[in-house]
Amino acid sequence: MTTGLQIGCMIIAFAVLMPCLVLLIEVLAAALRGYRSEVLLSPAEPRPRLDVLIPAHNEAIVIAQALQSVKPQLCPGDRMIVVADNCQDDTANVARQHGATVIERDDLQHRGKGYALDLAWRQYRDTIAPYVLVVDADCTMSSHAISYLIRDAREYGCPIQADYRLTDSDPSDASGGLGYMAMFMKNYVRPLGLTNLGLPCLLTGSGMMIPAEQLGRVSLANGNTADDMQLACDLAHVGPGPRFCPQAVVTSPLPPDRASKQVQRRRWIHGHVYTICREVPRLGWRGLRRGDLRLWALALELAVPPLSVLVASWCGAMLLATGIWGGYGAVGPLAVLTAAGVALALSVAVAWWRFARREVHWSVWGGLPWHVMSTVVVAAAALVRRQGWVTTRRHGGIGPGGKLEREAGSGREGAVAAETTVQ
Repeated sequence: MTTGLQIGCMIIAFAVLMPCLVLLIEVLAAALRGYRSEVLLSPAEPRPRLDVLIPAHNEAIVIAQALQSVKPQLCPGDRMIVVADNCQDDTANVARQHGATVIERDDLQHRGKGYALDLAWRQYRDTIAPYVLVVDADCTMSSHAISYLIRDAREYGCPIQADYRLTDSDPSDASGGLGYMAMFMKNYVRPLGLTNLGLPCLLTGSGMMIPAEQLGRVSLANGNTADDMQLACDLAHVGPGPRFCPQAVVTSPLPPDRASKQVQRRRWIHGHVYTICREVPRLGWRGLRRGDLRLWALALELAVPPLSVLVASWCGAMLLATGIWGGYGAVGPLAVLTAAGVALALSVAVAWWRFARREVHWSVWGGLPWHVMSTVVVAAAALVRRQGWVTTRRHGGIGPGGKLEREAGSGREGAVAAETTVQ
């Protein structure tokens, strides 16, 4: 009995150590190596035609800004295609006024970004451009972002992920700062490290340049709340995995109020946990069958849980290992978890110091215990019941004719009182 307990604790210790080491390798690769120089396409150099797909749910207030950031970067023959997905406001009309082709979709039984993109793909399959850029309707693209993305997509022949930055109104606040730091590591530091290592990264949701030939080989119609991770895995199964392009920047505001941030955070964590359970075994098995290092690397990247979940897992495992050491004198699990703790702490410290110390004040780390405790509750709920698609409040109202919705497709009544689905 005692031996079995020690072996079980050692397995748990190594299960925590592995994602901590993966995280450390990614952070060090990002911090110690630079990235390629900013070489743009020459204005005189022709490029392939491009379609920009913009899924939008009640985005009348913000979609004009997104379209205005995209339109100047387009060439003759390019299109902006907006999917007004279950909208109750003036999103479709605003998009048309700014030169977009608009598809209106009404299907409350199948909610989410994947279904919206699937409709656009099916409707324009015969005329789709060689490259497809997916941008969320509340995002703003930096100057020349499209040139950087299509440059890399042509050179590497794979999907390219932009630097997708979620801006917080007050990253110096403990909760906001920790959330900002975790998302910055996920969306920038880790993809940069993987790309520097020549390995595929995950997609992060907006600013995704995908060759149409590869996009046509995967299924887009799914309600996974971590649709970006799911799409990255599906694309890796049929071709080269995504690469990161740090020169192309796409920005989007986080929800302004705490309650909406919690809704969004819960949706992300639930989707991530679900995708880990579903896709890590598939990627690992296919990587083993094919002898494909890319699939193994993507499986390891996907297996790194949200940062606060990883910290909580380490704390729980450390308590168990300490108890076994005190009761039975088994030092192995405690040593492994000590190494995991050092790797985890070093990863966060290097990422913060190298990339984010100007935005995130050192004092926010005092709120880490409370942040971790709240995440444990969310993650535990994700293992018990999968989160449905829930919209998140990002700005101040849903626009002309807007009204509140209730969550469709289940027996629960959801407060879906937001203007935009975080697609």
